[in-house]
Amino acid sequence: MAACVPAALPSSRSAGCVACGIDDPDLDAVVAGARMDRTFCRVPGAAGIVARIADDVQLMAAPVLAAKPDEMTARVAGLLGALPAMLSGTGGDLIDPAAVSAMMRAGHGGPDSL
Repeated sequence: MAACVPAALPSSRSAGCVACGIDDPDLDAVVAGARMDRTFCRVPGAAGIVARIADDVQLMAAPVLAAKPDEMTARVAGLLGALPAMLSGTGGDLIDPAAVSAMMRAGHGGPDSL
């Protein structure tokens, strides 16, 4: 949403981000610099953000993988494998909104999502 309505952008990270332990001043540039670019979202540092998401997924999945390695290893690998599709073919700062939506959707009977 911020990329679509840049005038409505906050000037810095929300207190909620800081409260969740996301106290990275570089994210201010992400918020201020996000813009739509044709059908993609231009997000400064997008590749680094996607890498951080992958690290966090691995960290959160570790206890589940330890408890149920036979059931969960392929599922977690599938989720991690879907992350680069957000950037695939778009360059380092362009994110494909359709890939993000597909990866983030909730529901039963479909592919796994984050």
